[in-house]
Amino acid sequence: MTQVDPPSLQVQLRDGAARSKLAAELKGISVDQVLEVAARVERAPADAASRERREARENAGDAVGKAQLATLARMAATSRVEPSPESIVPPARATIKPGTARPAPAGGTQLAAPPRPTLDVNGFGEDLHQALSGSVQGYTMRMRRNGQTIYTLQWNWARRPSDGQRGWNPDRRMNIASVSKFITAVAMFDLLDRRNIDPATPIAQWLPAYWNLGPNADDITFEMLMTHSSGLANSGSTDFGTMRQMIAAGVTPNLPTSFTYENTNFGLQRILIATLGGYVGRNLNLGNTGMNDAIWNATTIAAYDDYVEKNVFAPAGVTNAGFGKNADIALAYAFNGGSGWNTGDLSWRAGSGGWHLSVDEILDVAGTFRYTDKIVSKAKAASAISSRYGLDGRWATNWGSVYHKNGIWSEQADCPAGQRQEQSLLLLMPDNMEMALLVNSPVGPGCTFLRGVVQQVLLNNIVEPNG
Repeated sequence: MTQVDPPSLQVQLRDGAARSKLAAELKGISVDQVLEVAARVERAPADAASRERREARENAGDAVGKAQLATLARMAATSRVEPSPESIVPPARATIKPGTARPAPAGGTQLAAPPRPTLDVNGFGEDLHQALSGSVQGYTMRMRRNGQTIYTLQWNWARRPSDGQRGWNPDRRMNIASVSKFITAVAMFDLLDRRNIDPATPIAQWLPAYWNLGPNADDITFEMLMTHSSGLANSGSTDFGTMRQMIAAGVTPNLPTSFTYENTNFGLQRILIATLGGYVGRNLNLGNTGMNDAIWNATTIAAYDDYVEKNVFAPAGVTNAGFGKNADIALAYAFNGGSGWNTGDLSWRAGSGGWHLSVDEILDVAGTFRYTDKIVSKAKAASAISSRYGLDGRWATNWGSVYHKNGIWSEQADCPAGQRQEQSLLLLMPDNMEMALLVNSPVGPGCTFLRGVVQQVLLNNIVEPNG
């Protein structure tokens, strides 16, 4: 990332001509907001390459078998983790039945709906707690159906006693890492819908005018960005200058490509939300590439923040969300504790990651998107989900399609002893159900892949009719 010292940036924008030029291109945000964001971004770690590597395992394979689950359960049985006062174990077995009765046909003989597989919600919750308790520092999970809570788990410390003593609960916020991509896709899809633009439309006309378009870059579409099929690969970066250089380098002519996980796809969407949303004119050019990159970076972050707050979070009832930590937000730990890691303000990750939300807030957004017309119509939301916008993939189960979005934020790409980590997961499931899970450590000493754990637990608890 091109780093500009805050005083230098502020001095340049105090110059009447430069400030006026920027102000003339802004709408809905101010020069002062841009400066405030720039100051936060410039305080972030300078080594963009190392900080981007923290997500290198994010889209690792899901494979976690029953033997690994059994090992995690044995760890839980012998765990020395001392639960926090706020921790709860799975609730007693209830009569929660997620199966949906289908309406009988109108007129004539009323036929009963054929039996179909369902999810044993209680079994899922009990098995998940058995796998995670004692294998992680702490976690919280909530499951809803039709927007109503049907199962809740919370376990151990979000902040250990030495770090402020906060137990886990569904209102506790944490860095949700790349589950933020789902938030970005909802915002991007909403904006396209408002502008009556097909997601298959190329993005080139909304990129900054001073950027150079490399071979085939003008064929990249909004949909390709939202599905990681743009041909952009091998960077993982949301650094503004790096994204500009990747567009200048171009992509394969064989678009769309197959799914290739790339953070740049979602960093670019924050730029497109800023220009397509009318926050900044794409012709803004202060005559110096480094200065342009720094100003465009801060401007697009401020615009993205504003658009998501007003058009995604507000309809969902989410307030005062942000990219930074306060004394109540969960810290990252090694699986067995140690000192907490405050990952700091992650504004520079806007678009690709960095939102700090609770499981309730993640579910509020997902439920509002799926079941109301407050963001887009329910039919359009269903289409976006089936197209996997902002999602990693789909598990095809006997119960139905389960769409998933994973997030990991780690100190290092591999998993050495003492690795500290924040993990998140969103599932969009059949029977109008969703699940959100936050974990503030790796799973066990070997960093067992969290999404794989949840996948295996879910598959183990799909109940066949008359089975």
